[in-house]
Amino acid sequence: MAAIQTRTRFVLPVYEPILGDHPFVATTLSWIAFSYQALGDYDKAIEFTRRALEIRKQLLGHHKETARSYYDLGMALAEKQEYERLVVNLLYNQALECLQTLKEGRNHAASAEVVMLDLKPHWKRYLICQHTSTSISLGDIVY
Repeated sequence: MAAIQTRTRFVLPVYEPILGDHPFVATTLSWIAFSYQALGDYDKAIEFTRRALEIRKQLLGHHKETARSYYDLGMALAEKQEYERLVVNLLYNQALECLQTLKEGRNHAASAEVVMLDLKPHWKRYLICQHTSTSISLGDIVY
């Protein structure tokens, strides 16, 4: 909790007015989110991860740190067992595109592979929960 308080009371109030949307701000937001996730406060983790993700998407585009924010958001959603949001809104529509671009450009391809491999179990959990004919199987995913 001390790490969260330090970053929210002393670091962000200095960084944000001076730097605005900046990678340092996104990194600080990610650290705060990670601390909340470690404490089991997934709503706060999601909130801070979303802020970091928006900054990274805006400034970095398809980059390993953007992919990392997608991963962190996916993990927080998975912890809350919000698999539909994880799969439909995050992984399928956005993260795969970002990771594919990274792999095609040979930039951080290893990071993209690790993120994809880490997220695969959550696809499986989601698909187990969804017993409809419209569910996407792991075999349909091309990456």
